[in-house]
Amino acid sequence: KWQVPAGTVIPANGELLLFASGKDRTTVGQRLHTNFRLDAGGDDLILVKGDGTTIVEQAEWSGHPAGKSYGFLGEREGFFVTATPEAENMLPFFTPEKVTLNQASQAFTGSIEVALESPDPALEIRYTTDRSEPDGNSPLYNGPFTFLESTMLRARLMGQDVIGDISGRHYLELSQDAIPAADQAGAANLGGFTSNLPIVVVDTVGSGGELQDGLRATTFSVYEPVNGVASLVNTPTLTSRAGYRIRGQSSAGFAKKQYRFELWNQENEDKDQELLGMPSDSDFILGAPFVDKSFIRNSLVYELGRELGLDAPRTRHVEVFLNTNGGELNYETDYLGVYFVGETNKITNDRIDLKKLDEDDLTEPEISGGYLMKWEQNVSEASKRVPGFSNLELVDPDGAEEATTGQKTWLSNYLQEADARVKSEDRGDPVAGYAPVIDVPSYVNLFVVNELARDQDGYMRSAYMYKDRGGKIMQGPLWDYNLGMGTGCCRNNRNTAPTGSDSGWQFIENTVASEHKWERDLVKDPDFWQAFVDRW
Repeated sequence: KWQVPAGTVIPANGELLLFASGKDRTTVGQRLHTNFRLDAGGDDLILVKGDGTTIVEQAEWSGHPAGKSYGFLGEREGFFVTATPEAENMLPFFTPEKVTLNQASQAFTGSIEVALESPDPALEIRYTTDRSEPDGNSPLYNGPFTFLESTMLRARLMGQDVIGDISGRHYLELSQDAIPAADQAGAANLGGFTSNLPIVVVDTVGSGGELQDGLRATTFSVYEPVNGVASLVNTPTLTSRAGYRIRGQSSAGFAKKQYRFELWNQENEDKDQELLGMPSDSDFILGAPFVDKSFIRNSLVYELGRELGLDAPRTRHVEVFLNTNGGELNYETDYLGVYFVGETNKITNDRIDLKKLDEDDLTEPEISGGYLMKWEQNVSEASKRVPGFSNLELVDPDGAEEATTGQKTWLSNYLQEADARVKSEDRGDPVAGYAPVIDVPSYVNLFVVNELARDQDGYMRSAYMYKDRGGKIMQGPLWDYNLGMGTGCCRNNRNTAPTGSDSGWQFIENTVASEHKWERDLVKDPDFWQAFVDRW
């Protein structure tokens, strides 16, 4: 299927790492990539001698968990708990068998009884209730639990040189304190709390949540409406470990905070899951419409943008509880109000569908995409900026960690060429002007959305654009319109035409002090202005 390139040498007690990426890279001394990929659902991997027929070793698998390392240790073979590329394989082996729990994650009042069961009598069950990962020193299970307070239960199978995946559930005690009638009509306590919106409960179940990579560990539960009514006494439709943090710039100081969250598996690794009708992913936000008392400005503008042909996040309105004190879930202290769950902006098939760069993409056409960027006012971390710009952040690949210097330099040169074309006297020329390097319809559509919304931050803050491999600069995805349609403090008067005054049009006022000023210069081209008027 694929041949190790001639001249490759593996030293005694050494190893050779191959990437089954399908990229077929065979330069000796650099990373080697095969011309095939492995099927996550099952596949055969065969090592053959140089004669092309003599099989040295082979492995077959199907139905085993993806993401686990498979290999040999002495006379034994199987999946390992820890992957060790370019190092010796190490115990323990991994078993796909998991502890089963008789109760799903749920909220309760009074008490709840939970029992564990092992599918393999030869393996023992170790468990924890302090949020830690169970190991060989954790308590040995010997009978059902009766929980009287909020508890996170984690358990795994263990045996001689064998360890299993963690099974985890969380059980949240509902306060039986009375809810004032003025706050929640008809609900005497949380057991009677209902909504026609989904209910989201974020509960750290203990210490306030340990920090991991800047995110606070928590549980995340969703109660979707059944026959039009969502209730905390129903079985949640999604439960997950998660990490969260406060998000936003000026909005981080609002009384109603916004949050970013990631859905995690039991090892606190990202876990893609479908959420409230949105495609499977691990990264979402809880948007807080604090300034926007209608709660709908962001969702409305995103919907309009998608109908025009722009990329924009999907959203779903919810009611939110956040409990970080480790006690029971309480209406008075933990209810935050109406939020929306929304997608983050990232390069994936279901969000911004671009080619994904890796560090080996250093020449054209590979280096030409994909890139996701956004204009901000003074990007604080220099490593995140696109070189040559103070206000342009490279979002994906992460400018601080993932993009190479060569890739950022290539992107900077492309953008500066586009900037020069937009500002030149020949801007409208079909060859020398902007049309060969920017996607004009996406810019026209953005003008329509921003001028309709009268967004205070339009064009200059949280203003995304992207470039795919071999493609032009595209506007979008749309983001952050809570200060539009009259809610912002500034620039909400409209003139009838762009006469050159600095009032009335967002593209004039919001780009006067900005670094790029593309919007002001684009409308100097009569054809672009006419396209905007026609679209409007």
